[in-house]
Amino acid sequence: MANQNLRIVVGGDTVPTKSNENYLKKGQEDVVFNEVKKIFSGADLAIVNLECPLTTNDVPIKKFGPNIKADPGSLEGLINAGVNVFSLANNHIMDYGPNGLEETINLINNSNIHLVGAGMNLERAREILHIEKKGYKINLISVAEHEFSIAGESYPGANPFDPFDTLDDIRKSRQEVDLTIVLYHGGIEHYRYPSPPLQKLCRKMVQAGADVVICQHSHCIGAYEKIENGHIVYGQGNLLFDYSNHPMWQEELLVEILLKDRNIDINFVPIVKRDFAIDVANGDEHIAILSAFKERSDKLSDREFLKKEWVAFCESRKYQYFYTFLNFGYIARKLDRVLRHLLSNVLLESDRFLVLYNFIFCEAHSDVQKTIFEQTYQKKWK
Repeated sequence: MANQNLRIVVGGDTVPTKSNENYLKKGQEDVVFNEVKKIFSGADLAIVNLECPLTTNDVPIKKFGPNIKADPGSLEGLINAGVNVFSLANNHIMDYGPNGLEETINLINNSNIHLVGAGMNLERAREILHIEKKGYKINLISVAEHEFSIAGESYPGANPFDPFDTLDDIRKSRQEVDLTIVLYHGGIEHYRYPSPPLQKLCRKMVQAGADVVICQHSHCIGAYEKIENGHIVYGQGNLLFDYSNHPMWQEELLVEILLKDRNIDINFVPIVKRDFAIDVANGDEHIAILSAFKERSDKLSDREFLKKEWVAFCESRKYQYFYTFLNFGYIARKLDRVLRHLLSNVLLESDRFLVLYNFIFCEAHSDVQKTIFEQTYQKKWK
């Protein structure tokens, strides 16, 4: 057993954009990363979620939501900033198809650094990244919720979270290594607490053997809890993603994992977005970010509070989903809002709501629907 300290730093969603790509391509990554570069460079492992393909391919896939990519030349700047592990399990890695993913994988492999969470088929995408450093054995498991980026048995993409396969991978990893880290790309965007199902899932991953579980994708800092000697971070915000002026996109956390023997310590470094760049927060900003983070974290044991927050959040999104289920177009949506949701409520009080309810909640019906939609998407759009 090693007795040296091993320091791992994990950053969130990372997308080079037109505002900073040229700096990364020209070896001027200091302008973009500032003091964050020192933190990455001083770590034994520096991991980020690469939230897009690095590709010259200009043909996006058909999907719901934006298609994102970055210039392949920006990889050099990310590596020079100290990043040496890229997680690719996310909902944008397939935005420019199999060619975009393959180009990204080849670029990273040719740079002699590590990647995890995606591959040219499901078997490769599911592979656990094993690293031995300073006498320690570390496994990194990277999974994503099911959107348009997921790998299939003979189709490239991201490693999908599976309640059976993923937990099996964690259990197996537990027996082999000193540290198992799970990166889970999922959860609701711009929501700072875990949904009750997400909290239950992350705790199950810890019980299965994960030492650290970090949820990404939410684009905001969430909360943290320690359960049965396992550490769970429910949202760390972006790392480098100059895509939105939303207030939640302006601050983020680095997660520092310190391993000595079998003792694991977790620290958090608040980061702030400054125009197209990022930097370590100082002074009042530093205090404010960590204070709010701790306040939210202290509430994670209060089930009633979390349920109430979750229900209130869902209520705020209710009609966005109902309009889709009821096939309301622009005019119908506008009229329904003017009438204070009279039209939608009439339909939702009819038998149509009962049909929708049964189709969504019944496992057998849900399995049929998923297969129908998957087969239709594969035939029509892929």
